[in-house]
Amino acid sequence: MVSTQFSDLTTSEFTQQYLGLFEAERELLLKGIPVAPNFSTNALPAAYDWRQHGAVTSVKKQCIRRSSTWARGCNAGHPLSAFPYIKSAGGIEKESDYPYTGRVGTCKFNTNKTAASVDRHALLPRDEDQISVNLVKFGPVSVAIDVEFLKTYRRGSSCPSISWRSS
Repeated sequence: MVSTQFSDLTTSEFTQQYLGLFEAERELLLKGIPVAPNFSTNALPAAYDWRQHGAVTSVKKQCIRRSSTWARGCNAGHPLSAFPYIKSAGGIEKESDYPYTGRVGTCKFNTNKTAASVDRHALLPRDEDQISVNLVKFGPVSVAIDVEFLKTYRRGSSCPSISWRSS
């Protein structure tokens, strides 16, 4: 058995404290979000790194508490509600101008400091080639994962459908 910082929690405690999106919330957030169409995958490049185009920063270690990386002080936001908010607000500020505080609060977006905006957003299929086409064609994608399987994660690649074996 793997020992992690979550090992002493029951499944119920882990779910309540760390899992961000419950099924009822998910269904409400999905209403009205368009599904991306299928695109041809014939011209996909072998690799595409949006960091080289100045669109995203390097990966950071992120907290898994209730979608904290999307919260930005705006009522514990989630990508499914954040994109419509960013679109209706007219954009979002740089992280350096609007740092994450770790506290629930109201949004304090300053339109004079707009760094990025959202024209459109859509749900992508689980097909990796279609995700790749959308990534190259439209820009960075937001990914949410089921962190329940991270309760016993230590290192390397995670494949929840395969039982973990110690080596």
